[in-house]
Amino acid sequence: MNKKNVRIATTLFSLALILALFAGTSGQAALAQELPATPQPPTIVGGAPADPGEWPWQVALVDGVSSDLYNGQFCGGSLVARDWVITAAHCVDGLAVSEVDVVAGIYDLQTPAPGYQRRNVKKIVIHPNWNPVNNNYDIALLRLSSNVALGGSGATKTQLIDLVAPSIGDLNGVDSWVTGWGNTESVPLWPTQLYEVEVPIIANSTCNDASHYNGGITNNMLCAGFDAGGKDSCQGDSGGPLVVMDVDGQYRLAGIVSWGDGCADPMLPGVYTRVSLFTTWAKSIITPAPTAKTFNSIAADDGWILESGEKTNVGGSQNPASADIGAGDDAFNKQYRTILSFDTSTLPDNAVISKVVLKLKSATVAGTNPFDTHGNLLGDLIKGVFGGHQALRLADFAAPSSKDSAFIILKSSNTNGWFSDGLAGADFKYVNKTGVTQIRIRFQTDDNNDNNLDVIRFYSGNASNSANRPQLVIEYTLP
Repeated sequence: MNKKNVRIATTLFSLALILALFAGTSGQAALAQELPATPQPPTIVGGAPADPGEWPWQVALVDGVSSDLYNGQFCGGSLVARDWVITAAHCVDGLAVSEVDVVAGIYDLQTPAPGYQRRNVKKIVIHPNWNPVNNNYDIALLRLSSNVALGGSGATKTQLIDLVAPSIGDLNGVDSWVTGWGNTESVPLWPTQLYEVEVPIIANSTCNDASHYNGGITNNMLCAGFDAGGKDSCQGDSGGPLVVMDVDGQYRLAGIVSWGDGCADPMLPGVYTRVSLFTTWAKSIITPAPTAKTFNSIAADDGWILESGEKTNVGGSQNPASADIGAGDDAFNKQYRTILSFDTSTLPDNAVISKVVLKLKSATVAGTNPFDTHGNLLGDLIKGVFGGHQALRLADFAAPSSKDSAFIILKSSNTNGWFSDGLAGADFKYVNKTGVTQIRIRFQTDDNNDNNLDVIRFYSGNASNSANRPQLVIEYTLP
């Protein structure tokens, strides 16, 4: 798996070639046995050392048990998220996660500058259509055990690179840059420093004609190089980036070093995985679409509570069975509050919550609409239950919450009778994944002292039409 093994394979091949030159027909048969059955992965030829930190998304794939980064390195990759690397499928096909580590923020493999970041791999995702026979769909993603810290400068600089858009086109004639620690076919043969080479992208129709690869190029591939040869990627560069510059002067990942016949030979350019055809696939794994789950308020536990007297801040009466719930004040300036109860225990324990929205469907307004006289509608949130009891109680009127005013529902949020607000990300921690999450609804002003009824009523968990019941909509992803 490491470069040392690649060197041995190269030496054996060279020896077989020498023997074949002196062995006549029998030597040709022996040479045929030494020839690889499939094209070999390519390396940097005709390039030069990059500047430290010039390609900060470049990472090295190294043997998971090797402490020698130089001899342990066997492929490259690109940092596309803090915890995701994109590489070639052939680099990791058949490997266990323990057999590969990722090293970011590194320039010289033999004498790395202090501050490089080595990460274990916890998940390998190879494209399901990967075909090792013809190197089609040669792309894979590696999930890192922990995030790579971004930033820094010089040799240890780290930065993400975006993938080119699916609509970018064929890129024919566009100049690109390829980087890696692979074979240079010159001195030094296996460099310790990161190398770079600039090559133009060639049309697939040209690369696939009889004078080039004669039908071996699929739509999922792109070619880059010169008909005269001399500049190319080579063994050890596999999985590394081929980048192009967009109109904004930013580099984007357009190719992944995949394969080639020889290195920098005339009419045989390097072949790369065409990233634009896999951008959607990669992003669906790196940032999967969240799962949305809607919870309705529990009918037996929600309901309204009316204050015992103006300014007492104590519950005086309650109703857990009404088909509607209210907020505002009555003709005696006593405040209405409502308790909503959602059983959120079915959320996975490892769910990473990305969005929480509370939705209430209005039923009627009695007297003056309190949205016009009492400010905004507020929702106090508790991870668990108010007052330590799940069923509605008078004490819930003023029981402590995990976060007061976690929801702020505006009159302008009304969409077809639904009023809503989203929870701030910092408050996602108050959603209970092991039990009930409760919300207390009240207006910003407890009463307007007009001795008139000012109440807006919403459908409760007891509403006959289940589509009208209060909703807590939670979106989440799984790590």
